[in-house]
Amino acid sequence: MRFASGLGVGPLRLWAPCEIVWVVDEPARYGFGFGTRPGHPEVGEEGFLVSVADGATWFDVRAFSRPGVWWVRLGKPAAVRLQRAVTDRYVRAMRDSVT
Repeated sequence: MRFASGLGVGPLRLWAPCEIVWVVDEPARYGFGFGTRPGHPEVGEEGFLVSVADGATWFDVRAFSRPGVWWVRLGKPAAVRLQRAVTDRYVRAMRDSVT
């Protein structure tokens, strides 16, 4: 499946096209990963996996990327902060959904 997420508002929105590249659908594990597509400001992949073992539930987020365009390389410190903020948001959302 292909999709695009956006950052910004209206005509100032920056679109980031992506594609689901793997899925895990097992009784005790479920997850998916998506990779960037041409037009995304970075090149990389993010993956999310929920697993249940010994009565505990685990949520793993893994990501790797590199700048895909010159202006992301130029603003790398800001891009790294943005990636950390997004990952923290994923974890908070998962935590909120189970508590």
